[in-house]
Amino acid sequence: MGIRNDGENNTLVVSPGIVVSSTGHDGVGILLVNSMGTKLDINGTVKGKGASIYFNTGSRYTLNVMKGAHIEGDIVTSAKSTGTITFGTKADNLGRSIAGQADSNFNFTLSGKILTPYAVTSMLGGTTTFLNRVESISVTVAEQAKLILSGNAVLDCNTLTNHGELTLADSATVARDVQNNGKLIIAKNVDYTFPTKINGAGPMFKFGAGKLIIDKYSTRTGTTDIFCGSIELRDFHGLGSGNIAVNPDTYLYLNSTNTYFKNNIFGGGTVVKLGKNSVTMAGQSAFGKLVVDQGTLIVGDKNNRGFANVYAAVEVNSGATLRGFGHAGRPEGTVTINSGGTLAPGDNDTPGNLAVRNLVLKAGSRSKFRLNVPNNAAHIDNDVVYIGGNLTLGGTLEARAKAAGIYGLFCYTGSVSGKFSSYDVKAAEGSSFKYGSYTFISVP
Repeated sequence: MGIRNDGENNTLVVSPGIVVSSTGHDGVGILLVNSMGTKLDINGTVKGKGASIYFNTGSRYTLNVMKGAHIEGDIVTSAKSTGTITFGTKADNLGRSIAGQADSNFNFTLSGKILTPYAVTSMLGGTTTFLNRVESISVTVAEQAKLILSGNAVLDCNTLTNHGELTLADSATVARDVQNNGKLIIAKNVDYTFPTKINGAGPMFKFGAGKLIIDKYSTRTGTTDIFCGSIELRDFHGLGSGNIAVNPDTYLYLNSTNTYFKNNIFGGGTVVKLGKNSVTMAGQSAFGKLVVDQGTLIVGDKNNRGFANVYAAVEVNSGATLRGFGHAGRPEGTVTINSGGTLAPGDNDTPGNLAVRNLVLKAGSRSKFRLNVPNNAAHIDNDVVYIGGNLTLGGTLEARAKAAGIYGLFCYTGSVSGKFSSYDVKAAEGSSFKYGSYTFISVP
């Protein structure tokens, strides 16, 4: 046994340069037995083969881990023990817990465990690193503090509130929801599914080559920055309502059964639509590239025509469909419909006007139009594509017209090249289909 304390309202101080050690089989560095109101200030080194610090049943305590402290082993409390554990408090504010002043030079790494399910744990300043399991009633990271969960750390507490900087690295994780009002950093080189909800107004930063999977609903309003790797959203509310920055060489995967995605997306990275369902992108976004790899992506909705923007190069792959009522591929990008892909303005129920910059319809693609009102210069109740640049035709045209007359399908300002290789047209006799002033098919 290193130190045993019995009694009430005692103060134990481990000063700088002092080593408290117990190397017996079940040795404990510091053991508090029936300690009521004991304050333990650690500024030196505490070691124990069994545990570094052990609070026995019923203890009431305040543990202050200060600058220069070194704890080799676990911190454990028994049942019915309650207290406060504070990291990074200045000596003149000992015992004041979260009201204490932060020590900006504090740097503490615990390789053991903190098993204190009855404690309130606070990081007030500097950097604290946990490498193993931490249990507490609540954990608070103050505004000037940094908490790093690394190694195999698991942070399990009823309430986790971050006002400073909270980092999850390696195999570390959390067991409860995170209230993030500071900076939340995910820095992992392996794929990781965030196990709980993330709420609050603070920003989140994604580092590391791994994929971060988000599948829980969130009310957060903070921004999200993807600096490395990727994020896969399996719940479109998972990042809350804040803007999302997809930086160059990073990816955002939209893979949810949700049907409406309203966040704004910015940056030079790539957004990929996965899943066989239909998804409406309703925000105003400008990023590097959009890949519709599966299912249907609808730009904008019929109740807010022309509002939604996806200013990015767009590729629609085989088996996927691009639809919409907004702007895609503008102001510089090209919309490319690859072989097996489909272009179809509007949505499943309503014809619409889709605006693009340049449009390339590759061989094997399909362009679908529903046409209800002939001789209609305003294209009301008809499908139409507005092209602010060049048009390259190819693949199959599918058109359905209810009445005889002339229908405009493409309105463009640049050049036109290519031609459709086949037609799937059902229209009344005397109908004509045009792009610009050129009639490319007439129904006898």
